[in-house]
Amino acid sequence: MARLFFDPEPLSELSRLEADERLYGRLLDRIDVRLGWLEEDPGHRRCRGVRFQGGLWYLHVPADEGDWAILWEEHPTESGAVAIRYLGPDFK
Repeated sequence: MARLFFDPEPLSELSRLEADERLYGRLLDRIDVRLGWLEEDPGHRRCRGVRFQGGLWYLHVPADEGDWAILWEEHPTESGAVAIRYLGPDFK
C-alpha cells in the first residue's frame, strides 16, 4: 500500500468538497475510488494513463458537472508514497 501525501492546494480542495458532501457526494465518491487505486497500486495502468513531460501522471475523474483531474507523482523523498500535486477541474 502506498501512502498519499497531498500538497496544500489539493488538500484544501478535498476539504472544501467534503465540507459540502450533500452537493459533491458523487464527485467525492469518484475521487475516493481513484485515491484508493493510488493507495493500492500506483504502478497499475489504471493510475498511469497519461504522463506529462515534467513527470506528473494524470488520473481522470469523470463527473456529471464537469470532469476533474488528479495529478500525482511518486513522492520524491518517501519510498512507496505518492504525492498528490493537483485535484480539481479537468484542464483539458
